[in-house]
Amino acid sequence: AFPGGEPGRMSESDLRRMRLEFGGLVDRVWRFNLEPNFAEDGVELEEAWIGADLPFGALLMLGRMKEPFGAEEMTPRKRLDFPEYSQLNRWSPAEDHGVTLFGEAAGGRVWYGVAAYNGTGGDEVNDDKDVAARLAWRPRGAPAADGARPFLQLAANATWGVAEQDLAGAELFQDARQPFADFEPGARLDGTRVRLGADFTWLAGPNALMVEA
Repeated sequence: AFPGGEPGRMSESDLRRMRLEFGGLVDRVWRFNLEPNFAEDGVELEEAWIGADLPFGALLMLGRMKEPFGAEEMTPRKRLDFPEYSQLNRWSPAEDHGVTLFGEAAGGRVWYGVAAYNGTGGDEVNDDKDVAARLAWRPRGAPAADGARPFLQLAANATWGVAEQDLAGAELFQDARQPFADFEPGARLDGTRVRLGADFTWLAGPNALMVEA
């Protein structure tokens, strides 16, 4: 809630962890998922993809889905400990249009994701496409469904692409919509853009430790 007369800041009510999602499995091979977001100015598709389970234990997806980058961004909102994403998450790519391959190897100890996508969360900044990759190592395999045994994961990810965008005067906002930084006049995003990231996750019963950089 904000006091009246504050430009760009309107009081609102938002159920962020309550959202319709439609998905299914057809003939034990074909998958689909549709996740609409009903906002005041219309309906936006957060995710809308079709996919296929491949023989070697991977999932191939085509459409709009999360890019393989960042532990926090790839964690469903219902499983996050806080109602808002961290400030670091503002620099991570989110859902985008493209093709993605997810899979596991070595008995679930290795998890990987590679993607080619539109770039910048679905907003075109040029005619080039971006690529992303994420690799995770899990010494004891995938997490147990009942959380009975500790789970450890070390992961690294990267994106590469070319971007051209005018950033002059653009502001960066905190979760309370208070600006904390802005770009100088003449600032542009022009050329090759590389993102690098790494994260550490440890889960043991009700306890959790997550670090991301």
